[in-house]
Amino acid sequence: MRKIEKSIVNFLRVLVSTRSQIEVDNTDVILEKITDWYKSRGLNGKYIFNDKNEKVAFLYEIIRDPSKPKICLNACADTAPVGDVNEWKINPFGGEIIDGKMFGRGVADSKASISIFSHLANYFNDSEHMVNISFLFDVDEHSGQFNGIKAYLNSNNDISAFALGYPGSERLIIGSRGFYRCSIIFYGISQHSGSSKKVEANAINKATEFIDYVSKINLETQVSKDFNIPPRISITEINGGIGFSQIPNICTIKLDFRLNSIVDINKAREIIVDAVNNCDQNYPNSKKSDIVEMESWDYFKTKEDSFFVDCLHKSAEQVLNKKIEKTVCGPSNIGNYIAEKDIDVTVGFGVEYENVHAANECVEVSSIIQIYEIYKSTLIKYFLNKA
Repeated sequence: MRKIEKSIVNFLRVLVSTRSQIEVDNTDVILEKITDWYKSRGLNGKYIFNDKNEKVAFLYEIIRDPSKPKICLNACADTAPVGDVNEWKINPFGGEIIDGKMFGRGVADSKASISIFSHLANYFNDSEHMVNISFLFDVDEHSGQFNGIKAYLNSNNDISAFALGYPGSERLIIGSRGFYRCSIIFYGISQHSGSSKKVEANAINKATEFIDYVSKINLETQVSKDFNIPPRISITEINGGIGFSQIPNICTIKLDFRLNSIVDINKAREIIVDAVNNCDQNYPNSKKSDIVEMESWDYFKTKEDSFFVDCLHKSAEQVLNKKIEKTVCGPSNIGNYIAEKDIDVTVGFGVEYENVHAANECVEVSSIIQIYEIYKSTLIKYFLNKA
């Protein structure tokens, strides 16, 4: 094992052994571990805070020419919870290597990328390359809030490209479905469930009629050559009713509508409003339903001829000696938010892995040095052209 590879693996083991489960552990600790590693190499980063003065990210920057483009390499330092420890065959915080795989919560998502990117920070800091690179590691990713990245973007409007260090080297992900999210409140008319009077409006019945209606909407054909993953409507939560003896007068559902290049936020809103109105017209005596919209992000796809995408794609094919597809993925991510700011985004190219967010999460140790070399080559190619 090369010296650089051993160093990356050793730091990764430190990161994995540092618990940073969202809403379980104190994520200040993992940020302090990262800070200590940088300080040990004479690199002084800083923390990014949210509006509650809580640490939400670590940032280290190498800015050699502020007039030139800047790239941000990002990876999350927080993790999903471990879950049932009995489902793990080894210690989820041990960072043990078995049969060429390192196991542990967060090893793939995304502590391997933190270690890789950090070693790139050390390399470029000691080099004479003209680079402008931000290394950003946030601890508010698995909450879905992304306050570290959002705070960073609020004070940095000069970013040309943004690479998210999610794992997987089979494809280069340059786009993602978006989402339209809302709560829908259906109203009924209360009465005793045993009453002999006709039931005018059961809120739960209204909600289930709506659910049945949208479940029959065929979206499978709503794809394009450029974005071949269809939209999807999912009912993700339903709440209503109390006990047995009362006809419910309110029922609330939460709806997640995944978007693509054919069905965007406006089209999704139109579909849901029409479905709600269709349901309400069957209950003329009850109050019309309310739609409460949540934060929603449209789909995105970075242009395939983006210079950063091209550099990363060519470097990946050269190092791995195989063809790499540039494609889009189903799950949304912070890339959707970043893309809205006209930044070229890649949202997935990293180490080979198994079982993200599940028991026995692991990465192929041999893939670590490959990803390091790919990003190193990408950055050199990019800034040689931009210098």
